[in-house]
Amino acid sequence: NTTDDPDLMMSYLSPEDAMNIIKTYHNKRGRNLDVSLCSMMSICGGIAVRAFKENRISFSFGCDDSRKYADIGRDRLVIGIPKSMFEIFVPTEPVYAKAR
Repeated sequence: NTTDDPDLMMSYLSPEDAMNIIKTYHNKRGRNLDVSLCSMMSICGGIAVRAFKENRISFSFGCDDSRKYADIGRDRLVIGIPKSMFEIFVPTEPVYAKAR
């Protein structure tokens, strides 16, 4: 929700999208993505705060309230990616630059 310089990216993902994120991380970093999951933490605490404070990728299935009020579908989970890891998933140079 910003056009400036975000501290983290958050998104709802399908299980397949989550698998692709994990595979991309492994392919770029050469190691497994270490995560811990908790169904008791809300998205704000379990994703936004954890990703920012611990500088690590965070996944959450959400708590009962976040599933109900944030309209998270039963086929979705939530991810938070801190700014320091954007380069793993987002190209830093324009795609057209590689074609030259």
